[in-house]
Amino acid sequence: MVRRIGLVGSLLLLLVLAATPAQAVHFFNGCGKTLEAAPSGSAATVTVAGFAFTDQASSTSVTHVVAGQAVTWTWGDTFCHSVTEGVFGAQSYGVPQQVPSPSFTTHGSSNVLAEPDGLNNSFTHTFDQPGVYHYYCDHHVEVGMQGVVVVDPAP
Repeated sequence: MVRRIGLVGSLLLLLVLAATPAQAVHFFNGCGKTLEAAPSGSAATVTVAGFAFTDQASSTSVTHVVAGQAVTWTWGDTFCHSVTEGVFGAQSYGVPQQVPSPSFTTHGSSNVLAEPDGLNNSFTHTFDQPGVYHYYCDHHVEVGMQGVVVVDPAP
């Protein structure tokens, strides 16, 4: 009996160690359920799934809108993700940090991870100023989960 328990424990440890970093993060960390139902009238929709951001119009990670329009990110899988504005990579005490602080995030706080909950599976942000806005998933930036919103001036 003790031998079986040891074998099962060893197998579980091997499974955890063999998991990719993204899978390991999901295994050990939970996240909040504070998303909203998708609004009508967003100028663009981005699917959040498969460790990627995919714009529905271009099928790429780049989204184009005009100043004053909204973008809605809709979760298409069951993993915890975030939409965090900025470019990730500055180092602080050996830990990558995003500088400066984001002007938009999924939660608007330091706990930016969100998990879909039934129909509440989207996050929307309105872009008032023209510019190029980079964003990433706080949990999966290391596996390349990043996107860009290009905001053109209003006509």
